[in-house]
Amino acid sequence: MEKIVPSILLVIGMIILIKSADVFVNSSARLSRLLGLTEIYVGLVIVSIATSFPEFSVSFLSALEHEMDISLGNVFGTTIANICLGFGLALLVKKSIPTDKYTIYNTIFMLFSAILCIAYAFKGQTSKIDGIILLTIFFIYLYFISKNRQDQTSNEISQNKANKQLLLKSVLEMLVGLVGIFISAKIVIWSVINIATVFGVSKHLISATIIAVGTSIPEIVTSIIATYRRFYGISLGTIIGSNIVDTLFIIGFSSLFVPVYFTSLVLSLDVQFYIIISVVLLIMIYTGKNLSKREGIFLLCMYIIYLYTIIQY
Repeated sequence: MEKIVPSILLVIGMIILIKSADVFVNSSARLSRLLGLTEIYVGLVIVSIATSFPEFSVSFLSALEHEMDISLGNVFGTTIANICLGFGLALLVKKSIPTDKYTIYNTIFMLFSAILCIAYAFKGQTSKIDGIILLTIFFIYLYFISKNRQDQTSNEISQNKANKQLLLKSVLEMLVGLVGIFISAKIVIWSVINIATVFGVSKHLISATIIAVGTSIPEIVTSIIATYRRFYGISLGTIIGSNIVDTLFIIGFSSLFVPVYFTSLVLSLDVQFYIIISVVLLIMIYTGKNLSKREGIFLLCMYIIYLYTIIQY
């Protein structure tokens, strides 16, 4: 029974999760058109921040308990899963995903946030001042991307201003979809952890793999569904924006309450692998106008390498 119940709930949770993500993505795309916002802005800000609450909750509460292997293992395990699984699986859904200069700029900033984290890692631990610095950088980033939030090609906004009912419907559907994602993600996380506990694994292994993938399920599924629906800006923005939130906001906010220190395992494996995969993603986006299935398979292979490496530690 200890395996059967979690397994059944896992299947139920995944079904609800996929349907909720579908509702969330469709309503997000409709909202972007109604407000005349670019899809990538909606993905980078609205969707990414909303879907980052699961990992924020796990990492922040773990940091308060001084369980940094769990807290940071989840942060960097999630960012790695977002890129490798999120982009990797999304690229298998369609023949290719188009990119533009804004995607390159935001990917560069994502890499910058990763390098900033490793700088703090070598420092030893963060302080409240460091937390303020990280949060300030994060909000400055939000300010600058907000300056380009309007979709210059959209002529619907003037027509849709009067359609408040459709706007309200879109917002309500987004909230319903988001609540469905969170509830179903929690069911999936609980089920996977209970199944894994039976086999007995380390806290870092659980946090960097099982919990990390579990808490990143909203971003991964949202990215896949958005790609399937051809909302490529939302797909790309969700992953990149979520990774920026995970590194700058979560670590910065946690630093206001407790010193965040990087354990040797997190520093030697998770952080370095995240920087490597961020560089790889930037090269992929910079050297081509489209991301193809070939890149998707490569990212999935990179994740398998990461899993194999972390299991060996």
